[in-house]
Amino acid sequence: AVTFYYRDSNNPGRTYALALALGNSGFPLGSRQVPIDPDPLFIATFGVGVPPVSSGFLGVLDPQGQAVATLSNPVPALIGLDLWAGAFTLAGSAPFGVQTISNAVPVELQ
Repeated sequence: AVTFYYRDSNNPGRTYALALALGNSGFPLGSRQVPIDPDPLFIATFGVGVPPVSSGFLGVLDPQGQAVATLSNPVPALIGLDLWAGAFTLAGSAPFGVQTISNAVPVELQ
């Protein structure tokens, strides 16, 4: 399994969401840039991951502003597939409801 660690120490207790994407050319979100692509994988995994092989893609940051999520690969044919992961801290008062946007993280399925 791949383990994702997300830290936003300025926003403990806020809701976070993770997403996967096939690319990292990104897209604008208002005046900010999301570093992963808004492709079908992003849309399908935002906040839900890939049930039942993922966990922790949506939750609340702990008192230190940290979260942990996992993704396992149950399909041997996908070994070696390159993906990108991104995380977001959500807040209703923030532009587009997104307080923080993480950097893109490369993921290779094993």
